[in-house]
Formats: sequence, C-alpha cells, structure tokens
Amino acid sequence: MDNDFQYLISEQSDKFSIYRDTIYLDRIVVFEAIDKDTLREYHFDKISGKLIDREQRQKTLPSIEFTFDKQGIKGIAEHVFLDTLEFNDYNPKGIDIETIVVRLFKDQKEIRKGLHTHPVNKFPNDYFNSIKSSVDWHIDEENARSEKDLFLKTVYSKWSIEDKVNYHYSQILFQDRMQGGIPSGFTNPASVYLSKWFIDEYQMYDNNTMKTLELIAIKFKIDTKYLNEMIKYDINSPEWKIFAEKLKLIEE
Repeated sequence: MDNDFQYLISEQSDKFSIYRDTIYLDRIVVFEAIDKDTLREYHFDKISGKLIDREQRQKTLPSIEFTFDKQGIKGIAEHVFLDTLEFNDYNPKGIDIETIVVRLFKDQKEIRKGLHTHPVNKFPNDYFNSIKSSVDWHIDEENARSEKDLFLKTVYSKWSIEDKVNYHYSQILFQDRMQGGIPSGFTNPASVYLSKWFIDEYQMYDNNTMKTLELIAIKFKIDTKYLNEMIKYDINSPEWKIFAEKLKLIEE
C-alpha cells in the first residue's frame, strides 16, 4: 500500500472507509474491505499523510484505566491486535485490526479477562462502559457463586446420592432445553459433566462424588469405562477429547 495517504484514497471509495475521530488524535485510520468478511486497518499520520506501520503501532497501543472504588476493582481496556488473541476454535478475520482486551484487578490480582473482537477504531467506543459491563458481570457472577455455595453447603450436601443424581439430571435437561438442544459439538447433554470440572465443583459437598457422577452417566446412557481418566482433564484438553471421541460424545 502506498505510504502517501493524500494521493491514495478518495473519500467516496466503496473499498475504503476513513475515520478521523478515534482515540488517536494525531492519526487518520483507514479500513480496507479485502472481501465481504475481512477488513484491513491502516494508520496514517494526520500531518504528513505517511503510513504508520504495524511495528510502530505496536509500540503505541493505548491503555485506558478506570477505578471502581465501591467494588474495589480496577479495570483496564487495552488495545491489542486481533490476530494475537486466541479464541479456542473461533478465528475472527481481519488484518492488522485493533480490538480491546478488558482486564479487571482486585487487590493487585487479575480476576477477569475479557476478549473483544470488534474493530475498536471503526466504531465509537465507550471505554468506561466496556469496563463497567465487565465489572457488573463479575459482581453478578460472584453473587451467583455465593448463592450456589450456600445451597451446596446447606442443602445439596445433606441429600442422598439418589437425590443428587436426580438434581443433576433435571439441571442437565433444563440447560439442554434452554440452549435449544445439546451443547454445540457434543452428542449427549451430560458430556461436559464427565470432566475435572464436576469433581472440582462438587467434591467439597459430596463424599461420594465419583459414585454420583457414575450414576449420572448411566442415567444418560454413557459408558463409564473411561470415567476415572476423564475426570483428570478439562473438556478442552486433547486428553479429554480422546476419551470423549472413543465414547462418541463428540460430533464428527
């Protein structure tokens, strides 16, 4: 791409869109439509019109910080290049696109990290509300966690194994209906229960966690022969997926 912005782009072009009012007061930001799904982002110096390459941009990626005194949380929104982020199996398209990562800290410890995918310089961004939404989400999760811990401690822990199995059975069916079907990528709604997550979540409140999990699997007609191995791993690990594939729990 030519370095000289002034002779390159017509503002009436269908291929390019131009943004002068971004967080970069000294730059013009241009997006090129590579195809219908892919954008490429360019930055030009407002005075000279010269291209600012990716290496230079990397050194000046902005970071915006807000403190929420009531919650004791500091939030930071950092500009990052989209192609440096990992989204498991999702690969958003874009070349040299800047987006944001929102990080929350409490007592100098990172408590939450949220990855965004939108081209932050293409759309007006309210950094405060992006961070506040993450703070609100975190507080809601903390409250829900506290309520669940109380339930597990005062109610669940006192149930018989049969009651616990029936509780999980109804929860799995409810979640399945709410999601409109089996979780994406799995052939059985109870698949994710056969993992390290279940043990970590319930072993403090169930002296027979493995027996409970075994009966859940049987109730959903899942073979339990690999159960002792599967509970060692998270569902995204390659080890867990090997056993899940053997049991035909993962869609082909």
